[in-house]
Amino acid sequence: MKLMIASDLHGSAYYARKLMDAYAAEAPDKLLLLGDLLYHGPRNALPEGYDCMAVAGMLNSVKDRIVAVRGNCDCEIDQMVLEFPMMGDYALLCVNGLTLYATHGHLWDAVNPPPMAPGTVLLNGHFHVPTCEQHDGFLYVNPGSTSIPKDGSVGSYLVLEDQTFTWKDMDGHAYKSFTVPFLETPRLILRRFREEDFPDFRVIAMDEERNHMMANPQISDEAEARDLFHWLKDKEPRGYAVVLRSTGKVVGDLTIYDRPNVSDRPELAGKRGRELSFSIAGPYRRQGLIEEALGAVISHLFQAEGADYIASGYFDFNEPSRRLHEKLGFTQLDTGRVRLLDTGEEAVLINTIRWRL
Repeated sequence: MKLMIASDLHGSAYYARKLMDAYAAEAPDKLLLLGDLLYHGPRNALPEGYDCMAVAGMLNSVKDRIVAVRGNCDCEIDQMVLEFPMMGDYALLCVNGLTLYATHGHLWDAVNPPPMAPGTVLLNGHFHVPTCEQHDGFLYVNPGSTSIPKDGSVGSYLVLEDQTFTWKDMDGHAYKSFTVPFLETPRLILRRFREEDFPDFRVIAMDEERNHMMANPQISDEAEARDLFHWLKDKEPRGYAVVLRSTGKVVGDLTIYDRPNVSDRPELAGKRGRELSFSIAGPYRRQGLIEEALGAVISHLFQAEGADYIASGYFDFNEPSRRLHEKLGFTQLDTGRVRLLDTGEEAVLINTIRWRL
């Protein structure tokens, strides 16, 4: 889902037209408005092209796509000319695996947050300054103001696509982005892939030892590596980059499958399972990094997602993977013979399982 987020138009028809142009170009599934739509407010100068009814008309033209909350400059008379609900103090949305608590900012903000579940993204307008801050238990995000930017910022809006927030000026030029981490460890960040990760991923994808250990066909050119990259980035909903915190470099990949291949076994009927696939770039092996990443993922799947078991596997010739699986508490479930895609030879695939304790 693609979500466009804007706030604090304050009755500017000039910037409302820019917002509508950006809306047409972005083609989002929904437009989230964080309040202060029509009235300029006594503390603000009149914004460019101040025309409340013109703004109302433009917003009403896309009313079926709007989710809105009330700002401190909004009131009942505004609702009379706007054809979508906008008097609620907050809205809770679940978008791309993220929980968003959308509220204008005059009632709840980063200093005075509302009651929220851990990991929630708190969205504010009100302050007219683009912001992205990690707080204890929540992420704080502000798109800035479309019409009256403050503290040297530019008029802007925000796009949430996958789990990446991108700030754009009112002409649609991106100037900042942030991808919400899935998990963090002392040395690593697990997050969704971004386009700029491809150079790092290409090295991983073209690693002959990695592909052999995973029984993948050898990737010999950049086009094949890019196809795999875009599959993980755009098609695999739970494909994550393993990022070294100290450098920001992508050193591995990890994918979670919500329906394990072994889930049709009778003893697993009615159980909630997950399956893991992972790899790490050659120079970063034997440093405990993938063990660190997997330990965090396993804890999350059992504790936060309520999985009953986690499945994984390795080939009989992959001795480091065997030791890693045993160290992480996996036990053998069954075996099967598989023809390797890179050499055409047969090998034994060892399926393993770890149960929730």
